[in-house]
Amino acid sequence: MTALIIALITAIQITAPAPLYEPGATRPTGYEKGVSAMFAGAVGDTIVMAGGANFPDVPAADGGRKHFYYEIFTKHGENREWQFRGTLPQPLAYGMSVPLGDGLLCIGGTGYSGQSRQVFKIRTGEREIYLIDRSWPDLPAAVSEGAAAIIGSKVYVAGGIADGKPSATVWMLDTESSNRMWIPIAPLPSPAVQPVMASSNGKLYLWYGCNTATGEVSGRGLCYDPDTDSWTPVAPHPAGGTFTGAVSATIPDGRIFCAGGVDREIFAEALKYNTREQIREYQLRPQSSYRFQGDAWVYDPATDSWRNCGSNNFSLARAGAGIAVTPSGILVIEGELKPGIRTPQIALIPFDTLR
Repeated sequence: MTALIIALITAIQITAPAPLYEPGATRPTGYEKGVSAMFAGAVGDTIVMAGGANFPDVPAADGGRKHFYYEIFTKHGENREWQFRGTLPQPLAYGMSVPLGDGLLCIGGTGYSGQSRQVFKIRTGEREIYLIDRSWPDLPAAVSEGAAAIIGSKVYVAGGIADGKPSATVWMLDTESSNRMWIPIAPLPSPAVQPVMASSNGKLYLWYGCNTATGEVSGRGLCYDPDTDSWTPVAPHPAGGTFTGAVSATIPDGRIFCAGGVDREIFAEALKYNTREQIREYQLRPQSSYRFQGDAWVYDPATDSWRNCGSNNFSLARAGAGIAVTPSGILVIEGELKPGIRTPQIALIPFDTLR
């Protein structure tokens, strides 16, 4: 295991902030500082990232205003620079996204006007400005900070904040149906805000998540079987922590990669803060005090067990990052290093370090 951990630390590559725009394109001030909670995914050999939020001017601790973005960027192949490709229907962050066919399906989110129930698809291409396909049905509720995954032609959205409240609702959309609509399926046992979810072998796997209404921060794991329309327990967070704010993705062998997110104990305490002074003190702490998780965990559905494939990697210790599965490995894209502070860096985790 020690050798594997050393190999992972060596193999993880951090890319310097590359130019995100084609020469001559207008670049929004502040985007170069990195964003969190963007739409992201890989469509073929194209990596898509869009939207997101940060505090580009005044820090959050000093009352700075959060800025939402609507730019779309892509990267074709591994040795190409990011290019500006178009804009979302509105500035958005905290939504859910899944690769689907020739594009990235973007679901819900939050922007300047509040939560969104919009669903649209960023259709990809090599040269053209990207097209926004708005033929998709809106969600029945405005949802942000949930999780999404796909099984075959069916897209699932679970938990999050729905119409302003922590949600346990799970929606399913059959993208190949002649009458596409979001259908409620078996709900989660309790609300889950910022969970992670991925699919493997025809089933969904979800790990919590917090409940901002009660202050509960959980590490419980659940498996959804579409054949029985039911959720059953699986192995929880392997270190007794939580995957709140983490990322997850299914790797080619069917196992599920999870990384990043907040520290369970520290975040649970922070959810109790209700005065401006308490919140500001929390936001001003040094980055190391938040103990964002730097472990690379891999879950095996066949054995209901976890494997630690690398500990304390600073490049993974972030919350609200994007994730994309590429032919050579997993990209963990930007995200938050501490409350209000983002990073423009991208980490590549090669598959051979996740054995």
